[in-house]
Amino acid sequence: MNDFLVSFLTTMAVLGIIYIRKPNRRTNKIKYRQSHMHQIIGPFLPDLLPTDVKNTQSTKRFKENIIDVLVTENYAYWIHKNVFYKANVENGDVDRSSASPINTQNMPDDELKKMLKILDKLTDRSKNEGRGSGNK
Repeated sequence: MNDFLVSFLTTMAVLGIIYIRKPNRRTNKIKYRQSHMHQIIGPFLPDLLPTDVKNTQSTKRFKENIIDVLVTENYAYWIHKNVFYKANVENGDVDRSSASPINTQNMPDDELKKMLKILDKLTDRSKNEGRGSGNK
C-alpha cells in the first residue's frame, strides 16, 4: 500500500510541476495578419494583375451567349441574332409574351434617333464588362 501511495504522490507531483511550467497559451497571439501586412506593403508592390483580357475561345463564347437588355420607361430593348426586339415591362419584370421585333422602316425621325441611341448603348459593351448595372 505504501508503494501505491508513494507512486501516486510522485505522479501527482510530476504532473503539478508540468502544469506549473507549461507556457501560457495566451502569449501566442497573432500579431500581424496577412491583410494587415498587405495594407502596410501594398503601396510598394507592383501591379501584377494583367490589364488586358486575352481573347480566347471561352471569352468569345461567353460574349456570344450574353444578351444585354436596356430598360427605359416601360419598355425593354435587346438584340438577339441580329434582330432588335422590344417588350413591355410590368412591375419591374420583362413581359416576354409581348416581345416583338422593331420595324424601323416607317418610324418618325425622333423615334428613329431614340432607337439608334438605344442600339448604340446595347452594342457598346466596353464600358460595362461586368455583370453590374453600370450605374456610376
